[in-house]
Amino acid sequence: MACPPEDGDERLKLKKTAYEFIEQIKNNANPDAEFIQLARQHSACPSKEQGGELGVISKGQTVPEFEGVLFKLNKGLAPSPIESRYGFHIVEVLNKEPGIQMTYEQVSPAIHNKLSQQAFHQSLCDYLFTLAHEADIQGIEMTLEQENIFRG
Repeated sequence: MACPPEDGDERLKLKKTAYEFIEQIKNNANPDAEFIQLARQHSACPSKEQGGELGVISKGQTVPEFEGVLFKLNKGLAPSPIESRYGFHIVEVLNKEPGIQMTYEQVSPAIHNKLSQQAFHQSLCDYLFTLAHEADIQGIEMTLEQENIFRG
């Protein structure tokens, strides 16, 4: 259930509704079907089309305030909604896999790829910034905000 962070009254109303939905799911004879139906009817997330199914979530895939609570939950329906900058989330953990410590050899290719992409992106932004400043463009004036786009 989406709501802007600055709308305090609306957030309180949605929080109350989220708690009501959690009770409705818990008290239903078929809680899984009820969860899916409520997600399809009330969710503002694109996952509503899949009945609220988010799939496998790893650290870093969602906003920190959501993950900070999500990864502490046990399997089952969360007793309270998770609040994030986007609103309130009713969550059911279907499966939980413990993380494993990987060796340097296992992660080295991914680290190399990430650093190469970052270096390429920075170089491209620097190059575009240089071209924009060296170009003799008439009829258009670049603002500082537009120049910052090139800087990254």
